[in-house]
Amino acid sequence: MLLSSEWLAVITTNPALGLRHADELQAHARTQFEQYHGSEAHDWPLRLWQHAAGSGATALRGGVLARLQAAAAAHGVRLLSVQPAWTAVVAALAPTTPALLLLAEGNLVTAIATARGQAQRVALRRCPDAPGLRATWLADLRAEWSLDGDRPMVWVQGPPDSAGSPAMTALPAWQLATDSDFLTSAQPSRLPLLAAAAALCVALAAALDTQAAWDAAQTAQQALDTAQQTPARANTNADATGSAAAVSSEAEARLLTALRQPWPAVFAAAEAATRTPTQGLLFDHDGRTLRLEATAPDGPAAWQAAATLGRQPGVSQASVAHLQADGPVVRFELRADWAAAASPTPSTSRPEPAR
Repeated sequence: MLLSSEWLAVITTNPALGLRHADELQAHARTQFEQYHGSEAHDWPLRLWQHAAGSGATALRGGVLARLQAAAAAHGVRLLSVQPAWTAVVAALAPTTPALLLLAEGNLVTAIATARGQAQRVALRRCPDAPGLRATWLADLRAEWSLDGDRPMVWVQGPPDSAGSPAMTALPAWQLATDSDFLTSAQPSRLPLLAAAAALCVALAAALDTQAAWDAAQTAQQALDTAQQTPARANTNADATGSAAAVSSEAEARLLTALRQPWPAVFAAAEAATRTPTQGLLFDHDGRTLRLEATAPDGPAAWQAAATLGRQPGVSQASVAHLQADGPVVRFELRADWAAAASPTPSTSRPEPAR
């Protein structure tokens, strides 16, 4: 079964992050999905793609896989494969030369930049319904991804052709690949049996060592408690215990306050401000202030990025804090006050849990 992109969330990883191993890529992807879509994304089925042309991840939104399996079971159907339709598009149509594949489902377009016949970058975009606006939308997409005009563009499926629209190409045959199947493990490859056994042995040894260390620490603590019987030391211990509890309570309050930040809105604001022609370099949000470092082709583009950031929901004001020439571009820093930031929670009361 092939899934519409309406049910998916996708990211492409930045090569500068140096995520060379599957576990690093999976941890990064899981964090990104949770930041953009909230805590519910923690349990979304995840599939990775990692090869010479690029890397990224596709997540299946919550509950979709379970509903598919339940419907199949109710009708006596066995699901052999559940994977994103865009992966089949790449497998069937991606040429060896760089190309841009556009899988159109209504106005939702899965844009796939390919190289060497493999996915290089994948993103979901909404295309204007009006045919006359499509050319401008495509030009903006090419500019956003810095795609040269020679890269061929292939529309797949989608609505009927209209005047001035690129021709739609029918997919000749859906090709399935086990490395993108949500019914299999979330890892792109499985450990060999001997390696898995070795890992289990290491884990058991570590568990035994941890238990031994814990028992030794407990014995030492009991001996220390027995020796400390004087009132003075008892008072000192009580003060230390109370201080440690206060520190723990404060740390918990700070953590829960951080979790209560409107992270999806914060990331959306940062993303809006650093779109082409600017390029984001650094992101920092401490709960009240959003700080972005980026590059732009000139000063006006930097000021335009600040104006864009200032118009985002939750931002009270934004400004260019620093601007300097850096070769053929300018490097600048944006600072914005976050009006919707959660106020610090007193240690005497417990903050509400993050939603």
